[in-house]
Amino acid sequence: MSVCGGSGDGGKGGLSRELTKKLRTGRPLRKRRRNSSQRQARFIAPSVLIDHRPEEAATRDRISDWEGDLIIGSASCSAIGTIVDRSSRYLRLVHQPASHDARALRDEVTRVLASLPETARLTPTWD
Repeated sequence: MSVCGGSGDGGKGGLSRELTKKLRTGRPLRKRRRNSSQRQARFIAPSVLIDHRPEEAATRDRISDWEGDLIIGSASCSAIGTIVDRSSRYLRLVHQPASHDARALRDEVTRVLASLPETARLTPTWD
């Protein structure tokens, strides 16, 4: 039996069924990806790059510059969004019990930030 090719190997560079069973995924070939025209947009709205953030936000001299992230639990069953003030390190957690797609997270983060005074929410940045 030859791993690199030859007869009975699975064709088109694939592995034989016997070897495929030994793989973690059990898949002989890579999955084909959809064309870029068929893919969904990754982001809801175009955003400003972190390099274009105001200098005041980078120096952490003022309160109201927020940094957010999403923590996904095991088996992708649960998620929590975090919003941290870069200067004071004040943390707000955003629980995502049902869905943790971009729209659901945006809606919950908007709700949480809306509870803060307007002067305390100048620049949100996401990892």
